[in-house]
This record gives sequence, C-alpha cells and structure tokens, in this order.
Amino acid sequence: MSYNLSNLLYLITIVSFILALRFLSNPAHARRGNQIGAAGMVLAIVVTWVKVGSTSWWAIAIAMLIGGGFGAVAARRVRMTAMRRWWRCSTGSAAALPR
Repeated sequence: MSYNLSNLLYLITIVSFILALRFLSNPAHARRGNQIGAAGMVLAIVVTWVKVGSTSWWAIAIAMLIGGGFGAVAARRVRMTAMRRWWRCSTGSAAALPR
C-alpha cells in the first residue's frame, strides 16, 4: 500500500469518527453514529494491518483479543444507567483518577 493511499484512508477514518460523534449527540441518530464509528474503526484496523505487513499480524490479533475481552467484560458489568462509569472503564486512564 502506498504512503499517500494509507494517509488518505486514515483521513477517511478521522472524518468518520468526527461524524460518529456528531450523530451520537442526537438520540434519534445514535445508532447511525455507532455504525459510522465502527466502520471507521474497522477501516483503521485494516489499513494498519496492511501497513504493518505479515510480520506483526499475530501481535495485532492478540492485542485485539485482549482489548475485546476487557471491553466485553466491562460492557456486561456496567448498567446502561451508569454510562459515566462505563466511560471511565473504557478509557482506562480515567478509571484511576479520584472521583
């Protein structure tokens, strides 16, 4: 993959994340915002995976499994009414800060 193409694809992922945040600010369009954000994340992962090459695919796959496992456990344990707590769990660094 050429350098310019990968940068263009990363730019598309950045725009998709900004659009996702815009749609997430309105409850009527929140589902669309989640879908746009997820599509942008998949594109970013694929571009990174192709850029890195075949030498580090296993490291990316292991990191995805570990992160996905932590995310799944946090999503199951935190109720929807405690979104602030979920946000602290998902960012990780904010969970260590005093309340």
